[in-house]
Amino acid sequence: MSSVDSICVYVADLEAWDSSIHDWYDRVGNKQYASEYLIPKFFWLRGQLCSSKKYYRYKLVPFRPVMSYALNGYDIEKTGQALTSYFEEFIEPFGMWHASPTPGSDHIFLFVSGRSIGVVGSNSTLVRDSFILTPESSPFNGVANPLKTLIIPGPIDLYLELIPPRQENREILFFFRGSITSDRPGEQDFSHHVRQRILDLFTQRHPFGIFQDFVRRSVVGDLDASKFELTLVDLSRSVFCFVPPGSSSWTMRLYLALHAGCVPVVASDDFVPPYQDILDWRAFAVFIAEDDCEYLPYVLHVSLQKLKRGELKRFPESHIDNFMSYQFEPAIAQLATHIESLEENQGQKTSLDFVKEMALEIRKVNTFMPDVTLLLFSAEFDCLQQIAVKRLISIYKFHEAHILTSHCNHIFETEGVLCHEVQSENSLSSWLGQQVMKFESVSKLVKTDFSIIWDGDTILLRPIPIFDELHRVNLYYGDSLSAAYLPNGALKPEYATSCKYILGPELANVSLSRSFVVQFQTWKVSTVRAFLEHVEKVHEKPLFKVLSEYGSRYAQDDKYFSEYTCFAHFALSVYPDTVTATDSAAIPWIRDPFSLEDFGSPGSCPTPELLEGLQRAGIHYVSW
Repeated sequence: MSSVDSICVYVADLEAWDSSIHDWYDRVGNKQYASEYLIPKFFWLRGQLCSSKKYYRYKLVPFRPVMSYALNGYDIEKTGQALTSYFEEFIEPFGMWHASPTPGSDHIFLFVSGRSIGVVGSNSTLVRDSFILTPESSPFNGVANPLKTLIIPGPIDLYLELIPPRQENREILFFFRGSITSDRPGEQDFSHHVRQRILDLFTQRHPFGIFQDFVRRSVVGDLDASKFELTLVDLSRSVFCFVPPGSSSWTMRLYLALHAGCVPVVASDDFVPPYQDILDWRAFAVFIAEDDCEYLPYVLHVSLQKLKRGELKRFPESHIDNFMSYQFEPAIAQLATHIESLEENQGQKTSLDFVKEMALEIRKVNTFMPDVTLLLFSAEFDCLQQIAVKRLISIYKFHEAHILTSHCNHIFETEGVLCHEVQSENSLSSWLGQQVMKFESVSKLVKTDFSIIWDGDTILLRPIPIFDELHRVNLYYGDSLSAAYLPNGALKPEYATSCKYILGPELANVSLSRSFVVQFQTWKVSTVRAFLEHVEKVHEKPLFKVLSEYGSRYAQDDKYFSEYTCFAHFALSVYPDTVTATDSAAIPWIRDPFSLEDFGSPGSCPTPELLEGLQRAGIHYVSW
């Protein structure tokens, strides 16, 4: 006996249902409400498995509120009256409503849209103690018992023949077509204006690269109802599909996107994903707060990386039958099982809860943090560097913080932050001189065991793990997924050649396939001193003279040396137990997401609100 067979659900009245009822739900605009037809039909067909009505554990009330609402001219009052009549004609006469100590507590109602609960009206006592099956959530506050409300998937069944097979090659990056506004009564706040904001975002001209790229590869616009089937085709051609609220918190496009293999981007704060106890929604859907939609391109930037790394996946096709197709037993079995254990599966999270959780994840980094000194290097010290320093020292409790710049700005004074006006003491160019100065400064200034070297044009948004679980230093290497400088993490040939020369023949065979060209690096001070001693031992001259000599012989310009890459390969080769190479794809970042001139005159800075939005989008740091 299956899990469905073990639960007897009594359904009255279905003998009178004819093909015209199915035809009504089979219309394009009504398919999303078919749960109120398909679920009662399935349980009714299984009704013969229960030998007597007195053994029925649950009684399903097959009143069809959405259909009744439409047939009553979208008049809430008339539909409420229809529910009253239905109750008097089909529920009370059977004598089941008062069979349990609390009348109606073993009855099940289906409300498959936010509007359908509105028909209850003065009949709220009917549903107060009953079970509610619904794809909705927030409209039921104060009407139904939340401990007996089960969030279920919208029905995919009547769309199955229309949705084309999944495609592997998806040329549309981001897709949304749907009604932008509504002229229905009471829907002045339709979609909380999320749809309009997204349409504006993708139709305005944006001056910076990341927007231009996403706009070029996206399809966003109003829905042409006559081309609905073409919309379903586009879902199967798209990587990400937008799922905003509509008249209520859920829309059928979520389940259509899942079926088409498109990753849904849910921007509906009140929506509650169904079956959270067994479905890991964040493994195959993206969640963004309604108020954060202007940062959508950055969310897509991060999500695309997760998709390529396998952290985000398309919804398994097998899950359609197992959870969402009410014509087949697996989905109904899930439904029956969850009805039985309903009170144990409450406290389900809304979409906004998922977004808040992602924001809280910024704290989920390795907490091991010995005394570390910050060294921030910048040619000039303006407000961008001030923001960078303030965020760094607020996130990491540094032992000391040193700013090395050509001119210390008197307007910036923070306890524990020391500013040094420095000039290169060697004959190298300013670009190379700054790289050598990093080694010299760590060796001379830092009194702690470790130091973080940070580029002054980079603002930290989320904590980055400095050490791994074994307390080794994370040396981050770049790759194509994290927007690193070079494709596939490959090291620039001139960097590889100069590093081999500087490290000498003893370490010449060290693999230099990885580029550690990033905006920061953590150095163990003793390893820095060992590096400088090694270079001087090999060449019998200090690092800056070695670089100068190499440049005059072999280099076409002064950008032939990466201090981070050369140090990383030295440390990994000589002190492998103290460091580990870590893929920077795990910490998504963006270079030049916008021009600083967009915020006023040159030298002006991004607002705290914008940086917070980038942080919530999953960006770890931003660099110019």
